[in-house]
Amino acid sequence: MKNQQKTKKHHFVPECYLKNFIKNSTLFTLDIRKVQKGFNTKIKLSQPGMICYLEDYYRINDDDPNNTLFQLSGYDELFIETDLLNSYENRYNKLVHALIFHKELSRSQAIDFSDFIVQMKLRNPFWLENTIEKNKDQWIDLSMDKIIGKYLSSNSIFPNIPTDIKKLVIEHVRKDNKDDSRFGKKMQLFGLIQRYSEEPERNLKLRKAILNGSWTLLKAPEEGPYFITSDNPGFSTTDEDDLTYNSRFENGFYFHFPLSHSYCLVISDHASDQALDSDSTRKFVAEVQINPAGVIEIKNRVIQIINKLLIGSDDWYLSQIAVINKPKHNQRIN
Repeated sequence: MKNQQKTKKHHFVPECYLKNFIKNSTLFTLDIRKVQKGFNTKIKLSQPGMICYLEDYYRINDDDPNNTLFQLSGYDELFIETDLLNSYENRYNKLVHALIFHKELSRSQAIDFSDFIVQMKLRNPFWLENTIEKNKDQWIDLSMDKIIGKYLSSNSIFPNIPTDIKKLVIEHVRKDNKDDSRFGKKMQLFGLIQRYSEEPERNLKLRKAILNGSWTLLKAPEEGPYFITSDNPGFSTTDEDDLTYNSRFENGFYFHFPLSHSYCLVISDHASDQALDSDSTRKFVAEVQINPAGVIEIKNRVIQIINKLLIGSDDWYLSQIAVINKPKHNQRIN
């Protein structure tokens, strides 16, 4: 019974990642969305196990009639949480240790770290709400033919059915899915399984962008300020505009991924070592000391791509952000 209770808390930001932001046994969080709505919200002292989770978030509902259509049938209801995601989480600490203390990864470790970064974005509610749900109709139209076609062709009953009948079936299922409130979630689960269990080669394009680019470790000043993270870690910037992107790995990108209160990894295609394409056995990382203004700039970017929580090892910056984001007295609060 205890194990069942533990597996109900599905962390969309894993504890193995959050633990590296603890300093002097402290970890603070600020719900910036509540601050922005005018609630009297205080900075909270917390622990990795207490934040960034939703109950049963990755559970496969075995009673869903569309499980076969989305190729979710046959998996244990906790397969994504206990098998797929945990397999990457169990390797994470070793990868971060190699990055920070040895400044290099083996080829297989570099691939694992690249896949972990992409997985962190795809498993997050931010991706579900701001990418899948906002583009739901387009996702359905683009994917239904492929998903349904694969299902029909693999079912012995359907191959000999006339083409016009198949089209009617596809249109019927497309309409049903546009009215399905869980379509986005099933697409998210389907995507995780396909990329990290059934078809890992689907990560090849992103692996090439991440592994062929330059990797730089930014080190915060010993006395601070320190890096923070959020409940949706990682963001991208580019030279062509001043926008902050949830994930962008092309055309002059800088992807920032805070590793701890002291280190932030920056991946960019402005310089390249072609570590993947050249079949190099090692991925090397440069370390650069960053000044306080640089740390603050990264912190200010972090806040732009989150669900609600800012997370850090000290409360000074979080308190400043709370003051800045507090609505004015004459501003209407919904």
